[in-house]
Amino acid sequence: MGSYSVFLSDMMVSGFSTGAAFHVFTLQIQHILGLNLKSYDGPLKLMYTYRDINKQLFTANPVVMVISAITISVIVFNNLIIEPWFHTKTRVPFPIKFIVLTAGTLLSYLFNFHHKYNMRIVGKIPTGLPTPTVPPIELMPKIVTDCAIICVVAFTVSFSK
Repeated sequence: MGSYSVFLSDMMVSGFSTGAAFHVFTLQIQHILGLNLKSYDGPLKLMYTYRDINKQLFTANPVVMVISAITISVIVFNNLIIEPWFHTKTRVPFPIKFIVLTAGTLLSYLFNFHHKYNMRIVGKIPTGLPTPTVPPIELMPKIVTDCAIICVVAFTVSFSK
């Protein structure tokens, strides 16, 4: 497969990367809008997901949307303004993602966003490493297609450069 991937054009690799980015965006947009959508399997799952987003768009949680917009704006501002200036002073990157995560966690805890604004939270995170177990076999049909697609895209992108 490695020798065949040399023949893939940059346009094809770019298309694979764009398609993967579109899938990631589709999976994340429901969380940015604060929607609870059904998960689909199969070749038209993106279309079904966008259909459900359009149906539920007016039930989106405005507080989640504002927090998402602020978070994205802060990270983009950091990447465009702060990070280039900070890079001239030191080689250590500015820890904006850690700061945003810490601030969001503190604000959510202090102002009880979970109950006041019906926001989903992670909840209690167990400490330590879990004991290794074999994954349930009944999950295989649900993930095998996605795994194969990710494998082909990752392999193609890594070997074509």
